[in-house]
Formats: sequence, C-alpha cells, structure tokens
Amino acid sequence: MPRVALTAEQREAYRRADRAKALADKVVVHKALKRTTYQEMGECVGLTRQTVSRIANGQDVCVPVSALLKLLELVGQ
Repeated sequence: MPRVALTAEQREAYRRADRAKALADKVVVHKALKRTTYQEMGECVGLTRQTVSRIANGQDVCVPVSALLKLLELVGQ
C-alpha cells in the first residue's frame, strides 16, 4: 500500500527515511561484496563500529560531514 504524506513534515520525514534506507542498503551491499567488517569500514572513514552498524540499520545518526562524504565515496554513491 503506498504511503500518503498529508503534510510537509510527513513528506520530509519520508524523504529522510528513504535516504537513510538507500545508504543502509549500499553499506550492507558493500560489506557483503568486499567481505569487510563494520570495524574496518569505520576505520576507513573515521567512524566507530557502532555508528557504521547504526547506519546499516537505517537509524538516524549524527556524523561529521567529512566522514559521511568518505562513507559515500567508499560505498560508491
């Protein structure tokens, strides 16, 4: 069943959730293809294992912009 956003806040929340899901999918696929761990990925971009795991689960996390850009570059987005 399609989601229907009735307010601007709901539309923005759906956009954020979709972006988080897309990034989570990319992180999980990269982890599987490269056979790396969250610890190794975190060391490459300057994040902790727990933070990378939360990103892979689609949770909202607060990370520095530089670390996010490195993560996006790592997963190929």
